[in-house]
Amino acid sequence: MTNINTTEYWDSRYRALGSSPMSVYNKLVVHKEMYLEVISKCFRVLNKRPKARILDLGSGPGFMGYLLHSRGHLNDMMAYCAVDFSEEAEDGFQTFFVGRSNASFVRHNLDNPLPPEVREEKWDLIISTECLEHLTDDLSVLRSMTKLLTSTGKIVVSVPINVNIESHVRNYTTPNRVFDVFLEAGLQVAFERVDRWWIISAAECSLWL
Repeated sequence: MTNINTTEYWDSRYRALGSSPMSVYNKLVVHKEMYLEVISKCFRVLNKRPKARILDLGSGPGFMGYLLHSRGHLNDMMAYCAVDFSEEAEDGFQTFFVGRSNASFVRHNLDNPLPPEVREEKWDLIISTECLEHLTDDLSVLRSMTKLLTSTGKIVVSVPINVNIESHVRNYTTPNRVFDVFLEAGLQVAFERVDRWWIISAAECSLWL
């Protein structure tokens, strides 16, 4: 059985996806509806903020940031930070965001406490797609996200619904298995099912756009 929670697996995966944004998009097109719905929810947050700081946890090469940029939702007044543990993802990021001074990459394993350049900042939008199911302690990561939010900050997360992959750390078998952990982290949630994924919007306050 292949352990898909290792840097070796993801380095080989990102090498296979290719180094250009379009090649990555074409390989991930089977997830298109999910990704575009996440982008739509992110846009609702960014649309009311001419300036924003965006954190993408478990980012891969920064695919979500690239989608935001390509659709005009990531302007020069915004800062985008991608966090992933893969060296190949970092190389891909440099190709995606060449020449953009407002985009940065931090190589880090999210099973460990966040590094100072992430945890000492406040973020208006935190994105995490298809990541929580790979982490040892999803509650701890969500609590860390909560602490990183600005007073009006939002979180947008996607997780697969009961996908039976043995080397996932957990399967989100029921809606409560997903939403209870957000509530325990001190977050109010709104959710939507898109194909095989839950897409969760979360914030510290009960008001959601």
